[in-house]
Amino acid sequence: EETVAENSRPASLHSSQKVGDITLSRYHYDAVDSIQEAATNHQGALDETHWSLTTAETYTKNFTYQNGHSIFPKRTFFATYSLPFSQGLTPRLILLAPTVGLAMVDTLKALGIEEESIGLQWPYTLLVWRQTIGNCLIRSDGQALQITIGLAIETEDDGVPSENSLTSLEEILKSKPSKETVLQTLTNSLLARLDSFFKGSDPIQAYCDALVDIGGEVTVLAGKQQITGIFTGVNEQGFLLLDDSGTMRKFPTGRIVPW
Repeated sequence: EETVAENSRPASLHSSQKVGDITLSRYHYDAVDSIQEAATNHQGALDETHWSLTTAETYTKNFTYQNGHSIFPKRTFFATYSLPFSQGLTPRLILLAPTVGLAMVDTLKALGIEEESIGLQWPYTLLVWRQTIGNCLIRSDGQALQITIGLAIETEDDGVPSENSLTSLEEILKSKPSKETVLQTLTNSLLARLDSFFKGSDPIQAYCDALVDIGGEVTVLAGKQQITGIFTGVNEQGFLLLDDSGTMRKFPTGRIVPW
């Protein structure tokens, strides 16, 4: 049964495109309750070379709140990419988050946003001048892997409190890019990063190369803590490692601020 909002038509195959070795079939809805749940309707024929992409114009229920705060920027455009999950991926699954984060960074660069303004709150909250502009959720049911990415295209206050200050592409670029332009740029960036990831590349090193130098001084903002020290990398559990005057600190999440 299709997961759709009231008064919405079920999605049909919107388009299909070939990106490298991957054929990506897109399904588009007028409105959905949850983009992730809608995407599960199109995961029956996934294989190594056939993935699906689910998009929607509007969302009647927002699944992106934690502790009463929004984790996505306002007026976010969501896209859920579904691909087959293999057990061989399990040991490297923790490395998928920074891979997706880097794809989001690549997307902003390709859209013309200045590189020095872009940052990430480990591992995949996307920032421009320390304001949240995008986020990601990754989940798997053991058969399919879902990567849901949200980018704020336009500015509109929905009245929901946020733990972070928020911005949008419209604010940063001083004009509103089309959803299709953003989606195609994101798709190209994500599939390129995933291709490298599945071929065994080290996203931690790429993450550091793109955003901060290992051995360089950075500030990590984690909750109410603001710690400045030497960035030494990321351990196998995915914790940020910071040398704070000889004391090694570990952070499960936090903004690496090289600015």
